[in-house]
Amino acid sequence: MRRLVFFFIFVINALTINAQTAITPNNGLQGETLQVFISGDQSHFSQNSSCNLPNLELVHTQHFYRRIDVPNNVGNWTYNSNLGVSGFFSTITIPNGAFVGNYNLDVHCGNYWSSQHLFNNVFGVNVDYFPYLNYWYLYNNNTSNGASSNNNWYGNYYLEAGTGDELYVNISGANFSQNSSTYDIRFIYADTLNQTYGSHVINDNCWLDWSHYSNYTQHDKFGLYGYVNIPNNQEYGWYDLEVLDNATGQWIGFDTAALH
Repeated sequence: MRRLVFFFIFVINALTINAQTAITPNNGLQGETLQVFISGDQSHFSQNSSCNLPNLELVHTQHFYRRIDVPNNVGNWTYNSNLGVSGFFSTITIPNGAFVGNYNLDVHCGNYWSSQHLFNNVFGVNVDYFPYLNYWYLYNNNTSNGASSNNNWYGNYYLEAGTGDELYVNISGANFSQNSSTYDIRFIYADTLNQTYGSHVINDNCWLDWSHYSNYTQHDKFGLYGYVNIPNNQEYGWYDLEVLDNATGQWIGFDTAALH
């Protein structure tokens, strides 16, 4: 009789494992965008009495507010013959500054304080030491106008400036290698509708304002500041902002133009 009981428990556990929610692949690097396949019970991700389409987020197991958005594509439910399970494909973009470690998959209806389903330890974020930039802030000392890559701070995504203007520049990033006490920066011409990218450049440098190592991201973070004077003969147009990483020899920039 005891053997029958043990056999019955084994069968139940096997069925439970097959029905578990899983993300494949189940890990990625900071800054990486990857396609994943999410499998499990379709009803966990579908429309219900609480909301039309539940929100999906990866939430760090030890830091509740560190979250990564996961698009819910349950409407494209399909069978994955390579994995032998049903689910849907989604694309996850892991931020450069994502905390390293394990993440749960949180299914909620717009309020992550009341999860409908929480699937533990389904994804992991690994460290990537490649240099990246976090934000920039520019202030025109001649016009008293400011702009930032974070529009919520100053209301403008780019700074208007003219020839002869003096700009205050503030930049943050991580994992850069520098051979001197200053960091090389440049505004590089990006108005490709009119001329070739990079046909005009404003070169300058910034000083290190602050730096610290983060145990959460495992990155060496820094802040820079400096002043840039726009030459009187500078070409009008859009300019990207970039910082030189001496270790790789690459100019690292932002996704959108900073100066016009």
